[in-house]
Amino acid sequence: MSVLNYFAYGSNNLQQLKDRNIYPINIQSGTLCDWTRIFGSFSKKWNGSVSSIYKCNNSKVYGIVYSITYHDIKKLMKYEKGYKLEIINVVLENQTTICAITFIMDNYRLFDNIDNFIKPSKEYILAICKLLYERRCLLNKNLLKDYIIDIKSIDCNKTIIYNECVIIKHNEI
Repeated sequence: MSVLNYFAYGSNNLQQLKDRNIYPINIQSGTLCDWTRIFGSFSKKWNGSVSSIYKCNNSKVYGIVYSITYHDIKKLMKYEKGYKLEIINVVLENQTTICAITFIMDNYRLFDNIDNFIKPSKEYILAICKLLYERRCLLNKNLLKDYIIDIKSIDCNKTIIYNECVIIKHNEI
């Protein structure tokens, strides 16, 4: 059985993985350096835009590295339509850098201008916050701290077309 490291930064928190019959073998905190979270493409399931990541100097994306089987990755691929798998470098809590795979939105799914942009739903933002809560648990960090989520979107030319900061109170998670 081959095991892969999968970096999750969006709604694929532990509960969502379990709902999809995926049970990680190991879970670690991870950070992507020189990447940022963006929102593109409307999702019927989430009733708003969903996240992806984009290369951006001096930015970080916090998430979780799940060790899962190749079979589990194939299961995830059925849910991640419009995304492609990419190999990335993730920094773990102990400052070790590992290779992992993650899902990145295909460019054709980005909004072409601000008039077409649709904000992510509150439920989707809460799913991201649940993942970040799990990360804080792994790091033994302050669980009573509020969550700050940057909602950014870029167009096909990689120009930022939307940028807003949302604060989610810790007791909403």
